[in-house]
Amino acid sequence: HSNRQFNVGLTSAVPGKAWSATADQSWVKLSPASGETPSNLQVVLDASHLSPGQHQATITLSDTSGPMLTLPVILTVEALN
Repeated sequence: HSNRQFNVGLTSAVPGKAWSATADQSWVKLSPASGETPSNLQVVLDASHLSPGQHQATITLSDTSGPMLTLPVILTVEALN
């Protein structure tokens, strides 16, 4: 199984807003895990150790006051033939 990668653009009304990102599943890799707006969050979904089927995770974006946004992630892994 191959990795899937995508970028999430992070902006704010006032540039320089600090943020951090966490994922509740180890197969979701985030880079960088923190920064300031504007920036890009790279998300890599690593299916190499996942069994076939549907897998769910949540990415949480927070600022200094706490969680701001949650992003649901659903990854379907198909059996290799």
